[in-house]
Amino acid sequence: MRVILTISLLSFIYCTSSKAQTFTSTYFEDTEWATTAKDSSFFKEDTIVIVKTTTDSNLLNSESLNVSSYFNNTDYFSLEFETNNRLNFSIHRIDTWSVSTLKGKYTWNYDSKENLLNLYFNKTMLASFEPISGSKRIVEIASNYLNRPKLRTFEISLKRRPY
Repeated sequence: MRVILTISLLSFIYCTSSKAQTFTSTYFEDTEWATTAKDSSFFKEDTIVIVKTTTDSNLLNSESLNVSSYFNNTDYFSLEFETNNRLNFSIHRIDTWSVSTLKGKYTWNYDSKENLLNLYFNKTMLASFEPISGSKRIVEIASNYLNRPKLRTFEISLKRRPY
């Protein structure tokens, strides 16, 4: 009976904590994400949606994905979070099929105490976002290559926080 109570309690704790969707820096480290660049929403909107464009196994990367189709063939930003807190930030322009990497020193950190993803440009805070609990949603992104499967990944919503 004691074993059943212990298992029930552990199951309850696991279910409760998994719904809270807590994040850590390892959630973003060595991954690439994308968000729409339409109307500069990344810099203006209170809430943005980012979609993960790399898999944990790195078998597929953003170059093999048709990310623009996911954003209704509009321009999009790519954010590559490196393990050394370096951030590669670029814009993909659909009308010219060009990619421009934004110049300057971009860095990031994840404050797990405050649950904030902080982005910096030349050591000055550029933006601070809080992942919205329960916003993680499974999505699929088409491949750029014929007869290749879609990448099953996810998107999360981030709420802009004052800094």
